Amino acid sequence: MLLEGSPLLSRLSKNDAVRTRLILFAASILALTGRPFTQTPARYDVLIRGGRVLDSSGNPWLAADIGVRGGRIVDMGRLGSATAARVIDAHGLTVSPGFIDVHSHSAEGLAGSLKEGRQLIAQGITTVGVNPDGGGSADLRTQRAGFEQRGIGVNVA
Repeated sequence: MLLEGSPLLSRLSKNDAVRTRLILFAASILALTGRPFTQTPARYDVLIRGGRVLDSSGNPWLAADIGVRGGRIVDMGRLGSATAARVIDAHGLTVSPGFIDVHSHSAEGLAGSLKEGRQLIAQGITTVGVNPDGGGSADLRTQRAGFEQRGIGVNVA
């Protein structure tokens, strides 16, 4: 054992002795740690595997997995052995955040039979800005209450 005053330690230069003590200290901490350095595989509600992810930063796409829990993205990257209630194989597909249509004339359709917004969602549009060009209802409070009461498939601004 290398302790102060040991013949081996006294033969080392001061820097080498300090370095040796640090290495032995770190090694003893690692040896005494009872837990192995393994991580329990994460569990998600939805796991999107292997898609070409566009993260809206302006950077090129990257190959990644996306973990969703509670309706929110909680992890993104190489998620290895993670599991999920639903796994979507996105190899060869592009995964991106929803798009915003800032000049949408969809208010009338969302107020009627097209309230689910499937035609918008099919295009990747998740948020619409309604009533452009002075069109639409002037009573925004009533319009909002109607959307909330009926329920709609996209976000509305």
